[in-house]
Amino acid sequence: MNSRFYIQNNIFKKNLYLLVLFYFFIPSFFYIYFCLFAVFLFLHRRKSVDLALLRTFDSNIIISPVTGVIDKITKENSSFKIEIKVGLFDSYGIFMPFSGDVINYTEEKSLRSILNIFDKEIILKKMKLKSKNNDHLDLEVNSSKKYLRKAHLFLRSGDLASQGALIGYLPLGGKIAIEIANESDVLVKEGDIVSSCQTLIASMKGS
Repeated sequence: MNSRFYIQNNIFKKNLYLLVLFYFFIPSFFYIYFCLFAVFLFLHRRKSVDLALLRTFDSNIIISPVTGVIDKITKENSSFKIEIKVGLFDSYGIFMPFSGDVINYTEEKSLRSILNIFDKEIILKKMKLKSKNNDHLDLEVNSSKKYLRKAHLFLRSGDLASQGALIGYLPLGGKIAIEIANESDVLVKEGDIVSSCQTLIASMKGS
């Protein structure tokens, strides 16, 4: 009789533990997952583009394709290279800097050394764009191989896109570079905060 009571009491305790676990912890897990999903949707939100504002821009104007900070501006023999750093909590959308078409699209793998301790493989996604005025622009995105930080570009060679069109995503931040002709006028400087589809970053000479 005592052993039977002990077994029943033990089963009751196990059921009670499971009930407490289900009542207190399971809803918390669902709540955490819901919050993470809400944050994911917020970070990947689609930016509303003011089309009326874009129509006022001259066809030679280049707008910022992402939201972030101008990290570096390098002047080379025949071009300017403008690097924009996208933060962790910035909008992840990549937008078309001007109206035109994609001439070429390539992906290159490279190794980036970090503190000379280990190498991290990254993928450079490059697009060569041509505007309606036959001006050329190179768009370069540093992408990680990991799925959560892998950049996504929707355009390929031969595609057409209007200024301000959503052309890709850069999840969890990263770096994007724009290379334009040396004759262009750069309208930003290092350290400037830029907003996608709003900040004017350069004016091309036009052909």
